[in-house]
Amino acid sequence: MTWIQWIISHLHPTPTPTPVPPPGPMTNAALVQAINQIRAAHGLLGLVEIPPLSAQALAHSQAMIKSGILGHDGFAARIAAVFPGTSAGENVEENQFATAADCANEWMTDAAHQANMLGAWNVIGVGIAVDAVGRNWITADFDASGS
Repeated sequence: MTWIQWIISHLHPTPTPTPVPPPGPMTNAALVQAINQIRAAHGLLGLVEIPPLSAQALAHSQAMIKSGILGHDGFAARIAAVFPGTSAGENVEENQFATAADCANEWMTDAAHQANMLGAWNVIGVGIAVDAVGRNWITADFDASGS
């Protein structure tokens, strides 16, 4: 480096890029927001998260981690514990999504999951549990009961 290059480099230093922080952990609020954005894009009203339904969804996500099986075991009983005698839908997922929007967008690629997200529901319960290796186990329960 010549002395002129050295002076120029000190007068006009190359900026150090600011690192982009990784996305935060997936949260219930973020997933509800992502689902509601998709619903709005389809002309549908947003869903309201109901804590008792989210508690049931979380218990199911934790049970899936414990069993290592992704599924809908006990779905009717979980819904009936909060809203007896109603129709409902459920989406489950196990994956390492960077964002809640990634999860919601993935559900939109499957007809059954999409039908739940765009269904005639008005409430939602979300349960996100993280296993020992950092995978998200996600349950979203949809219901048409009043909020």
